[in-house]
Parts: sequence; structure tokens; C-alpha cells
Amino acid sequence: MLTDTRPLLEQHHKESYIWALRCCLGNKEDAKEALQESYLKVLEGRARFNGKSGFKTWLFAVIRITVADTRRKRIIEDIRHFEFRELLNRLTSRQRYDTGTEQNNVEVQLLKSLSELSPKQEQILRLVFYHEFTIEEAATIMGISVGSARTHYERGKKNLRIKIKL
Repeated sequence: MLTDTRPLLEQHHKESYIWALRCCLGNKEDAKEALQESYLKVLEGRARFNGKSGFKTWLFAVIRITVADTRRKRIIEDIRHFEFRELLNRLTSRQRYDTGTEQNNVEVQLLKSLSELSPKQEQILRLVFYHEFTIEEAATIMGISVGSARTHYERGKKNLRIKIKL
């Protein structure tokens, strides 16, 4: 186990950046963010070198895993936001053709439907959609397990669709 990895990080920085850039498919901003997050993992002890491989090999694995985790989180966020936008779009177009109401009425109906859900379902949907927390962060805020939060989230989305009849 290394006590101070800073010199090794500095020594491999150029190659690490090139590797991060490659893992990020050439996106420089994503590569910089991934490299920064990887370095933080190493410096904060969230990723620990155990000496079973060379330091550079281990560091490149940390970078690759960090990029994959970031990509996975972004995909989940995109899906979550897409579902919510799709729900709003369906509700908006239905109201536009049915009653000619404006966006404000859509939001009022959505908020009314949200308030008719169970308290935990309403709370997690508000935290995720309106405050842009992840399900894991919302679970921490609510003081429940991540599994329970996921259940309330999925059931809340399902019940919300039923309430606004989509």
C-alpha cells in the first residue's frame, strides 16, 4: 500500500489523460472530469492500490471504471428525465386537444396528481424530478433504503400515469 500517491499520479498524468480521453471517446471535458474524479478517488482513499499489479495498470483501471460509472449514471439520468418529459408531453398534448388549456394547467394537474400519491411516492418523485436528486440521494434524504426508494419511485411513476390516464 502506498502512503503518498501524488508523485505517481503526477508521473503518469499525461498518459492518464490520454487514456481518459480514449475512454471518453475523445470528449475532452468528459476526460478532464473523469480524470479529476479518478484522482479524487485515489487521494481520498476510495480507490486503494494493493500492489497486485503495477501502479499504472491499477490507475488506468480506476479511470476506466470511473468513466463507465459516469456514463451509466448519465444514461440513468437521461432515462429518468425522458420519462418525465414524455409524461408532460403526453399530458400537454392531450389537454391541448381536449380543452385548449395552457401549460400552467398541465402543471397544476400534474401537481394535483402528485399530491394524490402516497406520501413516500410523492416525496421521491418530487426529489428526483423537481430537485434533480438521484434515487440514492433521495433515499438518504428520506431516510429509507435504496431498494425501498426504487420501489416507491417505480410505483409512484406507475400510479402517476394511471392518475393522469396516459
